[in-house]
Amino acid sequence: MALICRNCGATLPAPGGAQEVTCSYCGATKRLELSAVQSMERAVARRKEFEPLMQALMERYAEALGSGDLVGAMRLYEPFQYLVGAMAFEVECLEELQAWAEPLLAQAADQIGVEHTPAAERGVVVTWDYASDLARG
Repeated sequence: MALICRNCGATLPAPGGAQEVTCSYCGATKRLELSAVQSMERAVARRKEFEPLMQALMERYAEALGSGDLVGAMRLYEPFQYLVGAMAFEVECLEELQAWAEPLLAQAADQIGVEHTPAAERGVVVTWDYASDLARG
C-alpha cells in the first residue's frame, strides 16, 4: 500500500526504516506510526544493541560502589542513565538527553550520599564514545 501525502496527494517515497517521510513535491512530512508489534521488535533490537555496553558500565559501577569510590560510581552510572534514555526515547545522540538525565542523576547521587556535578559543568559531553571509553576502563 502506497503512502499518500496529505498536503498535495503525491505518492510518498518508501520509508525504509525511517519514522518520518518527506514529500519530494511539497516538502510536507508525515510521521509514521509503528504497530505494537513493530514497536516491541524495535525495543528488543535496541536492547540487544545496548546491553553489552550497559552491562559493562554496571559491572564497573558495582566495583566502584563496592570499593567506596562513590564519585567514580556516579561517573559510571551517568552514561548508563543516558543509555536508558536512549532506549526509551529512541534518540541517536546521547547529548539530547541531558535535560532529562540530570535530575535523575542528581537524585541517584543523593541516594548514595555524594554530590552530583552535571557533566556540562565538568566540561564533559556524554556521547556514545564517552560511554564506551568508561565501560572499557
